[in-house]
Amino acid sequence: RPARSDGRPEARTASRTARPCALIPFQYCRPAPTPSRRHGWFAAGVFPEDWVIAGIGSTGETRQVDLGRGFRLEVQPRTGQDAYANFLAGNDVGMALMDAPHPSLVPIEMASAGMLTVTTTYEGRTREAMAAISSNLIAVAPDVDSLVAGLAEAVGRVGLAAERVAGARVDWSRDWQSAFSDEVLALACSALSFE
Repeated sequence: RPARSDGRPEARTASRTARPCALIPFQYCRPAPTPSRRHGWFAAGVFPEDWVIAGIGSTGETRQVDLGRGFRLEVQPRTGQDAYANFLAGNDVGMALMDAPHPSLVPIEMASAGMLTVTTTYEGRTREAMAAISSNLIAVAPDVDSLVAGLAEAVGRVGLAAERVAGARVDWSRDWQSAFSDEVLALACSALSFE
């Protein structure tokens, strides 16, 4: 499902905070109680000092996690779909790390909100395959150095508004008919010997 129901990521700039933001969904970052190698991108100076680092998906109250170098991750509780879409629309960079063969809905929702989104590669989920879904998706190897490079690339592309708007038009099914077309159903039935 698209992250913005109006399909206009360019409209979000009017309501944006004065400072650029990065979003790390809580279910994917699960920060350790103390700074660790997991937070290497902050030590590496990827984000400018005036950026806000936000997360969403906590099952409890809003909380803050010290990330070092003056950065704090503010983790907000889960919300409804409309509030979640608005939350995504207020961010520039996203990170959703996935250790699975499917592309995952979270990075696609971020990309469709106009966010430059760093995710990880896995088998057939290559950098090229993810970029074919959206140019806002930056797929990198699942290691700290690659994540740092991916985040640095995303931060460097934040000002390219026209590219981000174009990347928000993701090549992904947005309704059941296109997700389960006659062709897809015929292939599934054939594979399961239901002909």
